[in-house]
Amino acid sequence: MVSRATYPTNPPKFFIPIRGVFVLAPKKPTRFEAQVTSAMDDLATKLDGFEAVMTRILDKLTGLEAWRSTTDALMEKLLNQADTTAVRITGVSNPRGGGGE
Repeated sequence: MVSRATYPTNPPKFFIPIRGVFVLAPKKPTRFEAQVTSAMDDLATKLDGFEAVMTRILDKLTGLEAWRSTTDALMEKLLNQADTTAVRITGVSNPRGGGGE
């Protein structure tokens, strides 16, 4: 003999349905959300370009600063040589050490 179990027609409710809390699939963005997303993407692209330009400018300014430092050192050396040459010329043109008075 085969026993047949009967199942209740109204099973007990262990789970309470909660609506609006969990989203199983992403909803389609509204038109405003799509526009804002597009605007933010455009802004991010422009900021990336701005960052690249600023990096190039900073690199050029760093190069100019290095050039300026080198030029200042060379000018100082040339001025010292000019002063030394001027003292020598003054000594040669006036061997007795007179000041040209």
